[in-house]
Amino acid sequence: MVCSIILSDAHSGISTPPLIIRKVVKGGVFPDEGGLSPRIRGEVKDGVHVVTDDVDDYLCWTIVGISKFQYTFFDAFRQINTIPDMPITPFPTLFTAPVYRQTNNTLELVIANFCYTDPTTAAHTPLDVYLGNLGPLRHRVYQMPTMAEVIQALEEDALPANSGAAPIRSPNSTPSDNAQSNGAQPPPVIAGGLPPSTFHRGY
Repeated sequence: MVCSIILSDAHSGISTPPLIIRKVVKGGVFPDEGGLSPRIRGEVKDGVHVVTDDVDDYLCWTIVGISKFQYTFFDAFRQINTIPDMPITPFPTLFTAPVYRQTNNTLELVIANFCYTDPTTAAHTPLDVYLGNLGPLRHRVYQMPTMAEVIQALEEDALPANSGAAPIRSPNSTPSDNAQSNGAQPPPVIAGGLPPSTFHRGY
């Protein structure tokens, strides 16, 4: 005996295809054992036979992989009628709100993924900047230092004024090892997240 049910949404009217009820024990499905669950009971109400059940089970889905991404984007110039030859990802990302400098009519932006690699010249080329239909605007790009350079500069600024020079650490040593070897306290360790990749000023 094969018993199937159809789940329907009373508000939208959407229904599932027939779902076959199978016996489940400790998460294992017995495909050869169908029929009604022991918790489902039959009732006779007003002369009509009705099968009822108190549903407390649920399905849990886990996404283990994604094989396709699909993007929808707005083409302001309406020049793209086919799939672009170059990927449109990664998208430029603003780290802070744009800052407008009224004295010299400039707009300061802190952006990641602003440059791309030209497929013909292999040059690291910045994107064009537009404000509506105004553009491309003149802009200057200030490349931010690497994370290691930022941490090194912050550690040097945190050293005492009479230290003279930055401490020398062996590649495999820890700050506590250096403190025990020379009797001095190690400099403060500066840590943090990755800084933005570029700083831009548009005119």
